[in-house]
Amino acid sequence: QAASGFFDKQSKGYKLLNGISQAFHIAEMARTVVMTVAKIAQGIAAMGAVMAGLGFAMSGGGSGGGKSAEEVQKTQGMLASLKNIEASMSGLTNLVIRGMISGIMGKISSLWGSTKQTIIDSGLQFGGRVSDLQGGSGFNQYASVDTTKKKNFGLSKTTTNSVVTQGLNNEMAAQFGLVFSNLEDTLKLAAGGLGKSADEVGRAIDNMVIQTSTVSLKGLKGEELTDALNAVLSKSMDEIAEKAFPSMDAFRQVGEGYAQTVIRVASAAEQAKLAMEQLGMKAIDYTQVLYKQGDVAVEIAKQTIAMKEGNSGVNDMLKGMDSSLDDLNRKSLL
Repeated sequence: QAASGFFDKQSKGYKLLNGISQAFHIAEMARTVVMTVAKIAQGIAAMGAVMAGLGFAMSGGGSGGGKSAEEVQKTQGMLASLKNIEASMSGLTNLVIRGMISGIMGKISSLWGSTKQTIIDSGLQFGGRVSDLQGGSGFNQYASVDTTKKKNFGLSKTTTNSVVTQGLNNEMAAQFGLVFSNLEDTLKLAAGGLGKSADEVGRAIDNMVIQTSTVSLKGLKGEELTDALNAVLSKSMDEIAEKAFPSMDAFRQVGEGYAQTVIRVASAAEQAKLAMEQLGMKAIDYTQVLYKQGDVAVEIAKQTIAMKEGNSGVNDMLKGMDSSLDDLNRKSLL
């Protein structure tokens, strides 16, 4: 830029050097932008690795990011909260595996006289106000029992079914409660990125009533048992997340649960906001994202920069990006 001062502003030399200077600025800005957006994408990949531990399936490729991605998560506490949910769900599974729901079987006699009882199903039930569930109330174990009675010296018989229930022991009920408490903590942390207050989210969750859910565990062991518990708990998590954030369907990706969507988008919005601040820009609101089922953080960054840079070479470069982690990393090395 300084060299152009030696030429008259109307001369060919001035115009040439000025053009070179502008091209250099665009190239440097583009490199900075692409590196920043690539860092955002790495952060999303890191979040995906954590959510995979909860039985969620994050779409998209790539491996976890480095310290920068982890620091972004720690800033909002999301990573710690997700790990708390994972720990509480693992603890619950361990208690079930240890046979802590077998006490109900003592109520049922297997055979006496002309009457026979057969347990055809058994497992766990829970439901009620979320605030009560968090306190360990509303959890039961159940057994579905067929009772067969023989008459006329065995020439005729009748079979009836009944369901016997019994409350869980304190340890298991408390562990169940931790799952719901940790979920609320995570959704409260997501509130900021999604334009709500933690108090507003907390009130919506605490007043919510979950219909009774039943999970059959009879004959299940190991991974099958874990998957059954995760499935029923994930369904309840989705219901709670939708109550707290009712307008997120447009962001859901194929095969993605509602709670996963909320956590992913909230994390993406926070990461994009911090990254844009590093470039001296104010990120657009996540609701303004045009391609809502894509990588929200990258889309926020691209649209924010496009608005700022207008028709510059930086914007042209962004239009050519496919938002995949591999593409972003490749361009950041150019």
